[in-house]
Amino acid sequence: MRKPFAITLDPGSSLANHTGSWRTLRPVYVDRLPPCNHACPAGENIQAWLFHAESGNYEAAWRQLTEDNPLPAVMGRVCYHPCESACNRAQLDTAVGINSVERFLGDEAIRRGWTFAPPPKASGKRVLIVGAGPSGLSAAYHLARLGHAVSIHEAGPVAGGMMRFGIPKYRLPRDVLEAEVRRILELGVELKQNAKVDHILETMRSGAFDAAFLAVGAHIGKRTYIPAGSSARILDAVSVLRSMEGEDKPLKYPDMFTASRLALLNKIDLAPHCDVDLDLYEANLKRVNPLIEVIRISARTGEGMTRWLAWLQAEAQAKRIKAAAE
Repeated sequence: MRKPFAITLDPGSSLANHTGSWRTLRPVYVDRLPPCNHACPAGENIQAWLFHAESGNYEAAWRQLTEDNPLPAVMGRVCYHPCESACNRAQLDTAVGINSVERFLGDEAIRRGWTFAPPPKASGKRVLIVGAGPSGLSAAYHLARLGHAVSIHEAGPVAGGMMRFGIPKYRLPRDVLEAEVRRILELGVELKQNAKVDHILETMRSGAFDAAFLAVGAHIGKRTYIPAGSSARILDAVSVLRSMEGEDKPLKYPDMFTASRLALLNKIDLAPHCDVDLDLYEANLKRVNPLIEVIRISARTGEGMTRWLAWLQAEAQAKRIKAAAE
């Protein structure tokens, strides 16, 4: 049968023409979680604040960002940005520089003096937070925005936790950290320094607190098991970083700079996002102490372990001989 140009279907029902329910269905927009948001450890709504930033409304972008994360200038410097690894744009060319935009917004907020909006009303509840690290400060921020009266008890002399004692100043300038901490305290959060909490229940009763949040932090360095390790001087990274910040006596372990032998734990044994340059570190050590002998060891692959254990056994034997002679 010859059909007019504009008619493509045969006469008959939709069932005969296999159109089915096409004429009655319409597309529905589904708002799913973007890959970058899903990968963000802080749970930020990256898609939303990037939209404002791209539009040039930086304050709106900053306020959207701080709905979830009160420390954008800090995170923009130290976060290992898994959001960019998950970014769909990387399949086309390169990932969106989310971390760089976050740092810019955090710095812009400090420069322009943007502050958090005060809570609408007080709830009448009091919350005790033990520890003024990133977890404690973030909890204080969100609780204060809900109208709760928050008091942070920090055992140390200053706030910041591992942001201060675990990240060097060149990576996280202290004026940036202090500016973001100060903004949280301006919400009415009370900070008590050098106030170690030994008995949580007694502290809650004496302060009439309704709830408590324990944010004691992670101040213990990750160490690998090395047989006969007690026979040698093994220094973990956390101890070094704390001493550099002034928490402990500076250069508490001078042998690291004058020793004849030094073992470096390979990057594979460190955190997956660690960006330490071991080649540069080794070169600097040899510049300070040209006679030092450095080997790389790995508890995972076994690299250098035989030589390292030989060092330990030789040192242990030397100590035994010395003790016997005395």
